[in-house]
Amino acid sequence: GRLAAGIAHEVGNPLSAVIGYIGILKRHASEEDRELLAAAEREAHRIDRIVRGLLDYARPRDARVHPIDVAAVVERTLELLSTQGRFQTVVVEREFEPVAPPVDADPHQLEQVLVNLLLNATDALEGREGARLVVSTRRRVLPPERPQRARRRDDPPDVDYSHRRRFHERPRVPRENPFPEGGEVVEITVRDNGPGIPGELVSQLFEPFVTTKEPGKGTGLGLAVSARLIDAMGGTIAVENDDAGGAR
Repeated sequence: GRLAAGIAHEVGNPLSAVIGYIGILKRHASEEDRELLAAAEREAHRIDRIVRGLLDYARPRDARVHPIDVAAVVERTLELLSTQGRFQTVVVEREFEPVAPPVDADPHQLEQVLVNLLLNATDALEGREGARLVVSTRRRVLPPERPQRARRRDDPPDVDYSHRRRFHERPRVPRENPFPEGGEVVEITVRDNGPGIPGELVSQLFEPFVTTKEPGKGTGLGLAVSARLIDAMGGTIAVENDDAGGAR
């Protein structure tokens, strides 16, 4: 995180100057040169977005957590993107459970995560006939977890590897299950009928700079930032391919 923030600041300052100089040049340039400068400006702004994404990943804002209505935040996010014309070629379906308990979360950060998930889904559905996006919320009571055996059946009888398995596991963001046994949660699902996620990327999708998009169309930071935000609010996020096709 410190490395990312340092690079972002070192790149960000001269980049701001470059964008400023391009703006000045555009005022005095010929029509042909203005087109080239506009292209240069677009690419500079793309670098700027990547830099800002690095800063978001390195230092996400502290969550201002309080009880919220999840369905209301989801509905507000859908309306925001619909107003911007993001769903013109996509059928959006809502499946909200009528009564769901309030959830301790930061509504603005949850909205940021939802915007990212919904835009990723619409990108995956681009040019697809019958494009469909389903957003659902539901209350769940988690079953108690089975305790994991540190010792395995195939371990040699005179050797104990359990200490290595406990302490040498790689810490993960997001956590697999941060909730207490039998805890009550609200689950938000974003599901599309796109091409799905390549199998080899499913387990890596929340790591920085991992993306399924073509070069130049995504930085691979959006889901990494989303995972950090959800983790900071005490939740978890997961991805899988839907049996019927698409991602969930």
